[in-house]
Amino acid sequence: MHSNVVACAVWGAPSGSSVATAVTVGTVAIGEIKKHKYNEPLFLGTIAAGGTLGILIPPSINFILYGLLTNSSVPRLYLAGFLPGFMLAGFFMVIVLFACLIDRKKGGTPIETTWANRIRVLPSLIPPLFIFMVVVGSIYAGVATPTEAASLGVVAALILAAWERRVSLSMVLIVAFYLILGCFMETISMMILTTPFIAPIVFALGWDPIWWGIVLTILIEAALITPPVGLNLYVVQGMRGRGSINEVIRGSLPFVFAMLVLIALLMVYPDVALWLPRYVMG
Repeated sequence: MHSNVVACAVWGAPSGSSVATAVTVGTVAIGEIKKHKYNEPLFLGTIAAGGTLGILIPPSINFILYGLLTNSSVPRLYLAGFLPGFMLAGFFMVIVLFACLIDRKKGGTPIETTWANRIRVLPSLIPPLFIFMVVVGSIYAGVATPTEAASLGVVAALILAAWERRVSLSMVLIVAFYLILGCFMETISMMILTTPFIAPIVFALGWDPIWWGIVLTILIEAALITPPVGLNLYVVQGMRGRGSINEVIRGSLPFVFAMLVLIALLMVYPDVALWLPRYVMG
């Protein structure tokens, strides 16, 4: 379950999407529940909640949209998201730790492996790290704007897919379909609908735009796993394909509280988000 959270945190960077992160990690992880006798609600909660890290740990399409809507610096938003993002991942892991200390059966049967096996699978991390470096590196090297960097990320992903021989005409057609569909439909309605109205009020109150961008993103993350209609809850339940969604909801609720704790911490200590961009960019 710790590896679910870490995998979501790592994959959330090149993915930039909460749903895509939950689907990617969940597809690999859900089969391990019965195999190693994990506590199912808690295990599913780590995927649903971990998936939300995809829009907080940079690069994130939400930060780009927020920057465009509020005329805020996207690089500063990216820097501001790092520390809260990894803190939230740490909070999630602490929840898992305490849950398993209270009832060790929730942790399932130990997985036996060797350091040789661990080292052998490390090259699998190279593709997502490559995409991450292309997107974030191009922004901070000054060779691409955030929007251009997103396009570079797509190109990098296509290069990797071609290298792995996973590109076909029907893959290309699906991409073209979604590009055309994207001309008429909006995917991040919450950010688009609320920011133009809420942001001016927040700024008039004297709150920092970068700080509010991080808080808003965490709030959107929480909404994705808040019942009864949190999107990630249904995504994870759909991949699971059995049982009741109530188990996914029950396993996700502790992670909602962790997000609220982080928001409270950001309100008391805004520098949790603002220190890194101020240190790097002045």
